[in-house]
Amino acid sequence: MKLTDLKRKITPEKETLAAEAPEYPAEVYPYGLRIRLNEEEISKLGIDLADLTVEQKVGIVANGNITEIETSLSADPAVNGGKQRKRQCLEVQLTGLALGNPVKESSPDGRTQKAPTLRSTLANLSV
Repeated sequence: MKLTDLKRKITPEKETLAAEAPEYPAEVYPYGLRIRLNEEEISKLGIDLADLTVEQKVGIVANGNITEIETSLSADPAVNGGKQRKRQCLEVQLTGLALGNPVKESSPDGRTQKAPTLRSTLANLSV
């Protein structure tokens, strides 16, 4: 399966109030793409935090269930100049997870960068 880079394309916007500013100005990935593992999950996955560093790349293999599919159409005069706007949302509940070395990733120019694979992790997964 080919990975898709989900980094946002940042475009200059109108001035925003400080209260509307994102918590992390350099946050370039949309809300909902961050996974937080607590002590119980870290223990279940057999992770030793002493072996990890901040900003270290990691591969993730996951199973999940689709819990919500939403499509809506709105034409609010106060939003988007009253033009119709279609919004879509897909929610997935992760049910199983494995961490390992990063898999091949597409670069911004579309070329694939070489990286270690999760072959050994996948071999040990029980689905």
